[in-house]
Amino acid sequence: MSGPVGGFFTSLLGQMSGANEFSVFLDETQKKAILKGLFENYYAAQRDKVVFDTNRLWYSKMRRSPICFPTPR
Repeated sequence: MSGPVGGFFTSLLGQMSGANEFSVFLDETQKKAILKGLFENYYAAQRDKVVFDTNRLWYSKMRRSPICFPTPR
């Protein structure tokens, strides 16, 4: 069974896209914060620093991962 985060992520992307009239109220910084906040809040109770979400949806969303989780320097 897959967790719900992939579906939440996809829904948020759709709601923040140009196809939604409310997207004009969000700049790129806000969009990034909302997407990152989804992960931070959903997994807030996890003690582990690494989470494996096995939802197959992630393969189609991999290009978005650096936006939410940039590589540390």
